[in-house]
Amino acid sequence: HSSTKGFGTKLSSAYHYDLKNTKGFFFVSTTEDMPALLDMRLGVESELAQTGMHIRRLGADDLIEHCREHLNFSHQQDRVTPAKYNEYQPLNTQILSPDSEFIINRDSVNIRHTPMQSDNSVDTTLINLGLKGLPNDFRLYAFPNCIASLSYTMNSVQCPYRVSVSFY
Repeated sequence: HSSTKGFGTKLSSAYHYDLKNTKGFFFVSTTEDMPALLDMRLGVESELAQTGMHIRRLGADDLIEHCREHLNFSHQQDRVTPAKYNEYQPLNTQILSPDSEFIINRDSVNIRHTPMQSDNSVDTTLINLGLKGLPNDFRLYAFPNCIASLSYTMNSVQCPYRVSVSFY
């Protein structure tokens, strides 16, 4: 129900979280061997399908597009540029602009690059925020309230943003 109608929360109707307005990516990794990784992926896929979330696997061209749009952000670009995967070319050259420059500061990453369809360089700043501390007690049923309160706050953010959640 929540995957098609959104999450109703205990906070108020203003904190309703709707998945239809969200693009989600779910990455799975393990320190085990390849069969263990494939088993984990199949388990996650079946669990998500049982909750009504029908997913598709991220191919190489989708991964390139995902990383490129994040690292080579340009406010002049109004739609995603489709990517083509070339297995004989290194991934970093397929993702980054040839003149990409990353200056890492204590609280942000300054990025300078020239988009492929333009001659003007673009300067952006990537800001990463993390939790100062973990909650003492967190149950999975409280996750919709947590995401809904984040999304309500981020409605006032005027620039693109990304929320990453890691489970250990």
